[in-house]
Formats: sequence, structure tokens, C-alpha cells
Amino acid sequence: MPGPGLLPTKAPSVTREQGVTVIALGPEYEHLDDAELENQKGVLLNMAVEADFPLVVLDLSRLGYFGSSFIEALICVWKHLSARPD
Repeated sequence: MPGPGLLPTKAPSVTREQGVTVIALGPEYEHLDDAELENQKGVLLNMAVEADFPLVVLDLSRLGYFGSSFIEALICVWKHLSARPD
């Protein structure tokens, strides 16, 4: 259990398929509070930036629901990746 003020990190599944890094999010990402969401935004951003391949796919197929704050986090990751030089 993490100490006071520290959040447990939910680690997405990461695979590499045919030159594409696939980051899969499961149902544990459905109902994140603001602090968890901010933490996960950083986790997703780091995983996407550190991907070995230039193409990144976020697999949301196992997610039943996500709110507008989660969409905002995804847009933030997308903008950061779009700004990368090819």
C-alpha cells in the first residue's frame, strides 16, 4: 500500500504489434477521481513518449465508460505526441 499522499499506479498493458505500440486500458480506468486521473495522464504520456515505435494506439475496447476529464487527458497525450518530430 502506498504511503500517505501517494497514489497506486495502475499500469496499462503495453504490447508491440507490427511496428505499433499498443497501450490497452482496462475497466480499472473507468472511474478515476481527479488526483488519480492526473497521475494516470502522466503515466500514459510517459508510456507514449517512451514507445520504441513511432506509432501509438490507445486500446479503449475494454473500457465501458470514461468521462470528459479522461477525454481531456487523452487529448493532452495526443497533442504532445503530435508535436513530436517524425
